[in-house]
Amino acid sequence: MVYFVSKIGYRLQRIPASRSTGAQDLPMTPDRAAQVRGSWPYALPGGQALLICSGSGLTQSIDVLALGTGRRRTVIRKGSYPRYMSTGHLVYARSGTLYAAPFDVEKLEVTGPSVPVLPGVRTETWGAAQFAVSDDGTLAFVPGESMTDGTLVWMSREPGAKPQEAWPGQRAYGAFTLSPDGRQLAIQIPGAFDYISIFDFERSTETRVPRPGDADDMFPTWTPDGEWVAFRRARGETSGLYRWRSDGSSDVEPLLSSRHAARPHSFSPDGRILAYQENYPEQ
Repeated sequence: MVYFVSKIGYRLQRIPASRSTGAQDLPMTPDRAAQVRGSWPYALPGGQALLICSGSGLTQSIDVLALGTGRRRTVIRKGSYPRYMSTGHLVYARSGTLYAAPFDVEKLEVTGPSVPVLPGVRTETWGAAQFAVSDDGTLAFVPGESMTDGTLVWMSREPGAKPQEAWPGQRAYGAFTLSPDGRQLAIQIPGAFDYISIFDFERSTETRVPRPGDADDMFPTWTPDGEWVAFRRARGETSGLYRWRSDGSSDVEPLLSSRHAARPHSFSPDGRILAYQENYPEQ
């Protein structure tokens, strides 16, 4: 059986390796079904349960999902990319370090404290950690650091120039785009649900684009006049393109409804046409 998370609606699904049937949603109790947002499902020995992640970026947790009942509970509050080892340990990543915790595969619970095992493992903004463990316990990994935190900098094109801090502090950043006049930055901030902020360099202010608490806002794109920011909003099984006036003088306005993960790319010079991408179009 192959387990995966559908990109549309974050539905946890399975399909036989023989592909004798199509993909099917996994059963899940109603109280947790809306919280899937899972990544990297990992089948535990015996095939009766999965390890999955919920949330995104720095706020992920690791859950156990019992396939027979659909019941799900959190076993690690902060971590991502879980793997189970034959030694009886759950191995996962947190901020560029691998941790291990004793795990009872029969009771489906962590039985002791987590301990750091290996620092310096590359971990991406979305929580994916670049490591793998073989059945005999051999660990392969890509050295690096956590990519979840970073600093925004200016970089001159002049030879020998050094980076200059553009915005104070370190935090997790996603997709971003500079306004046409260079005075503002629209940027995606990863979290339990991603949001978009507008950084004003002259005023040193940050303004969030308003959004529902259970929506993800992503991929900001400026209009040529710098008055509007278009972006993708995903909420449950629906997504679409929206826009918001960058000075905050308007509500968020819908542009396009889509079930195919539409992503804005660029506007025509007059701002009347938006080029966008859709994944998995029906035709």
